[in-house]
Amino acid sequence: MDYYEWGKITRPHGIKGFFQVDTALSSKSFVYRIQTVYFIADGQYVPKKVESVFEKNTDVCILLSDCHDRNQAETLKGKSVYLKKGEPELPEQINLVDDLIGSDIRTLETDQSLGRLLHIDSYPRHDVYTIQMRDGIFLVPALVSVFPVVEPEKKTIYADEARFRETAMKQED
Repeated sequence: MDYYEWGKITRPHGIKGFFQVDTALSSKSFVYRIQTVYFIADGQYVPKKVESVFEKNTDVCILLSDCHDRNQAETLKGKSVYLKKGEPELPEQINLVDDLIGSDIRTLETDQSLGRLLHIDSYPRHDVYTIQMRDGIFLVPALVSVFPVVEPEKKTIYADEARFRETAMKQED
């Protein structure tokens, strides 16, 4: 079974053993279905049962069944957290950031290349794509109205050209 890096633990949260995870997903709405996370120890994926989970700003807070205080949570800081692919199954329109980076951005109308996806920034309201185009680097909100078709398996994202041009903002040097 394949695993993927879901995120990194950034810091403890509170005194009961919760920790914050900066996740590698373009959306976090499925986090309440996570029952098990994995850590790597001695080259093996070690399962840990999730007791509780909630969203906090752009991060996710998790409490493991065997982590009961801030000191234990502190020892996990900086560690990568993994999920098994398909557990839980990602809802439609939710993609792994790593699967999208490097995607060709194409127009839905004419199938012409606009550029390449360099980076995704996560914000509470929506993600923002950083796209390398011929005439510079542009920031574009990752909205379904702008990018109605996302095909991570083909490394292709299709944009509504009019909406794309309306929302794209050139990044200053």
